[in-house]
Amino acid sequence: MSGFRFPVSAQRKIQELTSTFHPNQRLLPSHIALFHLSCSKSNDLSMSSSQLPFNKDSDGEWSSVECTTTAGTFTMEFYKKWSPIGYERAFELFQRGWYDGSHLFRVIHGFLAQFGMSYTKNQELRHFADLTIPDDPQLEPRVPFDEGVISFAGSGPNSRTSHLFIAYGPIPSLGTQLWETPVGLVTKGIEVVQGLYGEYGDKPVQWKISEKGEEYINAEFPHLDKFLECRTKSFDEIMVEQKEFEELEREVDLGVKHESVDEQPVGNIETKSHVRGHVAVDNAKEAFVYKAREITEGETVQKITHHLGFPICAAFVVFAALMCIMRGSKKKVDGKKN
Repeated sequence: MSGFRFPVSAQRKIQELTSTFHPNQRLLPSHIALFHLSCSKSNDLSMSSSQLPFNKDSDGEWSSVECTTTAGTFTMEFYKKWSPIGYERAFELFQRGWYDGSHLFRVIHGFLAQFGMSYTKNQELRHFADLTIPDDPQLEPRVPFDEGVISFAGSGPNSRTSHLFIAYGPIPSLGTQLWETPVGLVTKGIEVVQGLYGEYGDKPVQWKISEKGEEYINAEFPHLDKFLECRTKSFDEIMVEQKEFEELEREVDLGVKHESVDEQPVGNIETKSHVRGHVAVDNAKEAFVYKAREITEGETVQKITHHLGFPICAAFVVFAALMCIMRGSKKKVDGKKN
């Protein structure tokens, strides 16, 4: 299960969730549901799965990008069906580290947060990022520009390159241009996007950023937030992890069916699920894998004890018998001497 990461936040969540479990209690399907529900409540999402204009689980390729910034960490998902050409360009730029170290140079709260001007010295990557791509047609019905929706910025038809923006809310003017086709969505950490420093507004001049680089931003706009590192997860990687999780879930369920386990109450659980997208599933997977590992390790110890218990007891009895025989023999020898 090397594909799973287990962050500190998930460890804390498991600690909270398992505090009501009996020490010998096995993880049951109802507990898995609890993990899903709890993880979903911790994710502040801008758009629920029911609002997406398609079912991403069965209708097209998608990928995720987790970015650490000076303001915190947030996660984006990109959907190929929304914008096929834009999807390929955006994911490759993130994958190749284009945005790492760059500033969110245009933050206007109530409107948008724009980024995409890299400081990389990689000339090949710079050339790739400067190439324009054709516009993608809007979906019907259109994806509304609600809070967290991501799109390319442009200056005219077929002008998209590397500039992206995140919408801060329903803006009537967004989506009216040919190049403003939604390509993704912030699915976790929208509060981080909301907290980006925005006092400078439109003041940073783009041609100066292009010409003078990071020195210009640091000198004139030192409080602007920037990306530190973005980690990508492709559609194929997501599918592999999903398959591993399902296999593990089946293994644990089989163990549950073969053994009688007393299920301890875990408190009142809200039955209405607000699981949104694969973000909640990813977090639930991590919690589930962690608990399953605990169970596996515990069962291994129990099996060793079970298999070795009788031989150890037998050896102890034989040893005690030998000690008694040796003591009896010693008393007889001492008696003869006397």
